[in-house]
This record gives sequence, C-alpha cells and structure tokens, in this order.
Amino acid sequence: MKKIQQGFTLIELMIVVAIIGILAAVAIPQYQDYMVRARLSKVAAALDPVKTAMAEYAQFNAGDLTGVQAATAAAPAGWTNPQTSGGLGLNAAPTTTTEINSLALTAGAANTPPVIQVTLTTAVGCDQVTGTNPIITVTPATSATATVLTWSFGWVTAGDAKKVCQNELAKWK
Repeated sequence: MKKIQQGFTLIELMIVVAIIGILAAVAIPQYQDYMVRARLSKVAAALDPVKTAMAEYAQFNAGDLTGVQAATAAAPAGWTNPQTSGGLGLNAAPTTTTEINSLALTAGAANTPPVIQVTLTTAVGCDQVTGTNPIITVTPATSATATVLTWSFGWVTAGDAKKVCQNELAKWK
C-alpha cells in the first residue's frame, strides 16, 4: 500500500518561517522609512500656501523680501497683514498638523531674506535625539535677473534629524 502524505515536515515549516523572517527583517525598516518620507511630504504640502504667499509678496514688492514682518502663531501679523504692510496676506496663521508643531517667520532685514522655521513633531519620526523636535529652515532667494523665488531647505541642527529625514530634505527644491 502507498502511504499518503498527511502534511508538511518540520524542515519545510522551518524553511517557510525563516523566509518570512528574512523578508520581515528587510521590509519593516524600509516601511518605516517610507512612512517618514510620507509624513515629510505632508510637511512640504503644508508649506505650499506660505511659499506661494511669499512669492506673491516678492512679486508685489519687486523682488524685495526685506520688509517681511516676523510672525508666529501667537503674533500672526507677518502672516495676516496685507502685503503693503509687510505681511504675507494670509487669512490666518498657518495651522499646526500632526507633523508640524509650530511655524515661525523671521523678519526680512537688509541683505537677509526672511526664514520660515518649521518645528516638526515627534510623530514624523525624524527626531534622532530623544526629546528634541527637529526644525526645518525654509529660505527664499531672489535674484535681479530671475522672476521666480528659489528655495533652500536645511536643518537648524542636522544632528537632531535622522539620516532618512536629512536625505529626504536634500531632495526638496
């Protein structure tokens, strides 16, 4: 009589478990990096209205950004004042999100463009140093020959942000 196989052998089950373990060891860190990158893309999208308002201010003032007023959520004059008064003309100060703890705008001064500082929350997953919220700086630049603003992005303290966050921010233009 021929014996019919009644299931899997222990070796076959161990091989399947090992393959799943190897795939999980590779996939989980990649998944976490993709989640961080997705959260940073939400930060970039939240900055778009502010960048647009800054570009309109530059266009309204012939490329001069030195008159931009400082702004925070507590003192929103730079966000909400009209462009003729040094503001960006937004309806209200930009709201915080699950990724953004706060936004601040430094005043434009002679030979120094205003800088937008975005303090991230720990939910983004960029905090390399425990207890710190990494801060992204967004700096506009104008030139006499260009009709557009160019943007540079950086970290206040690069050591506070994980490498995946630093690499993603380096791709922003």
